[in-house]
Amino acid sequence: MAKAEFSAAWWTKNKAKTLMDKGDTVEKAFKVMETARTIVVKDFDSAKLKSYEQALSKLEDAVTALTKKANATLHKETIGYLADYKKEAAERIKVNAPLIKAAAKQEDYDFNDMMAHRDFQAWAKKQSIAGDVAFYLLMIRNGEKGNEKIYNEFIPETARFSVNLPSDIRAKLKPDGTGPWSAAVDDVMQVLAHRAEAWRQELANEMSKRVR
Repeated sequence: MAKAEFSAAWWTKNKAKTLMDKGDTVEKAFKVMETARTIVVKDFDSAKLKSYEQALSKLEDAVTALTKKANATLHKETIGYLADYKKEAAERIKVNAPLIKAAAKQEDYDFNDMMAHRDFQAWAKKQSIAGDVAFYLLMIRNGEKGNEKIYNEFIPETARFSVNLPSDIRAKLKPDGTGPWSAAVDDVMQVLAHRAEAWRQELANEMSKRVR
């Protein structure tokens, strides 16, 4: 017996013609599942992955229902195909379940949580924006108020950490805490917000490759 391919087209072509499936429930469930998978792989998020999981579950149900209608002798080969489908659908649900949790957790991060996340910080270092992240977090903890220590570590061109700031704002920041420090935080936050979205997209793209 040939191994059943997990697709609507293969099922329609190879199932026993004498096994009546009123409403083509398995074929339709396959098509819904295939569409859901295409959508989540192309534009990944937890909601789309959840829809794909639900489609797999409905395919399982359709397969189970049709198996009960099959004749053990007359439809032996097709029953084998259905068993393969049920096993494959269950395996895909199992493999994808952790992805749903991981994607949902990542999507729930607020901006500050993301900035403090070690995975984002590691990514930020590779993108040469680690200084921006460190500056932003320190300023938030300090009520967006500058001081001599923060100034010396981030503001001079020769500072320990590099921060992307417009030259006019940088020039007005002073070691005694005077100057537009809140404006500096806002400017850095805008830069980081753009980069954070890029990081989210990279994570989504990586997760989409793991969808079974």
